[in-house]
Amino acid sequence: MTTQAIRMLDAAPGGLFETLYARHHPLLRRLAWMLCGDPVLADDLLQETWLRAWRALDALHEPGAAKGWLITILRREHARLFERRQLDCVDLDHAAPVPARDVPPDGALYLRQLLGRMPVADREPLLMQIVDGVPVAEIACRFGVSRNAMTIRLHRLRRRLRELDAA
Repeated sequence: MTTQAIRMLDAAPGGLFETLYARHHPLLRRLAWMLCGDPVLADDLLQETWLRAWRALDALHEPGAAKGWLITILRREHARLFERRQLDCVDLDHAAPVPARDVPPDGALYLRQLLGRMPVADREPLLMQIVDGVPVAEIACRFGVSRNAMTIRLHRLRRRLRELDAA
């Protein structure tokens, strides 16, 4: 389809652009939300995407490829958001010092003390993974549970260890 034919379709009621918008807007809106995580920013991103698509409608030579073309425009517009963003700079000479945690110089001793506050049944799989480097599948087999169950258990145990550290 030639550029002139596409423009003629766009000029007609229910033209190409309106058809693209009606067909692909819900999908692009979901993708924008997924990329941004913020509905307001997603709407801005979507507006920029449609504006760029309207301006570049000449570049769409195959209307059947419109979905991928629009998704590419959306992804590139999302990337442009971060190109424009300026991060706040802090002069390190005048920055407030970050308070140091009260961790003993011997980290291994501190870790042993934290582990000592945990029940033995919880401590053993954690030590097998962290100290001995045993794969999760072997630990699960040793304790008679599935690999997924052991992965979840180890995650929870590490979280409990961090909570003990914060207390």
